[in-house]
Amino acid sequence: MASDTFLKGRDEIVKQTLDWVGSSSIVAIPMSDSYTPDFVGQDFVSDVAADELDATGYDGGFGGGDRKAPSGKAVVRDDANARIELDHDDVTLSEVGGSVNDTNDVVSGYILAEERSSDSDSPLIAFIDLQDDRPTNGSDITLSPDPEGAIQLT
Repeated sequence: MASDTFLKGRDEIVKQTLDWVGSSSIVAIPMSDSYTPDFVGQDFVSDVAADELDATGYDGGFGGGDRKAPSGKAVVRDDANARIELDHDDVTLSEVGGSVNDTNDVVSGYILAEERSSDSDSPLIAFIDLQDDRPTNGSDITLSPDPEGAIQLT
């Protein structure tokens, strides 16, 4: 899979109804390796909730304690590559899983979304592919954006 922005996320950014730096409601949602993004057809978290990480030690869902708000959000102008980069610091999920088995998913990537009043009105911003799947074996899982920005707008 590749990292990209959802059409809904682009629409929210362009219309300035989503404030990347100023919003405290932007969260990282780890996704199961069974998830396939549809950047045009999926608009809200409710469209992808069935593929949110399911593992021991992870409390997901709307308002769940383990959907983490990334810190260090920034907007960077990259003249050399003619793009705007939206970036954030790594997000760490502590002690997820216990052993890789039928009840613990493997993490393949994460979604950035802005939580509003429910998953059905929380817009999807981007899917970030982790390049290598992360097992849920009881250790920490780090969700790291691309070194050139989590989101690259060209």
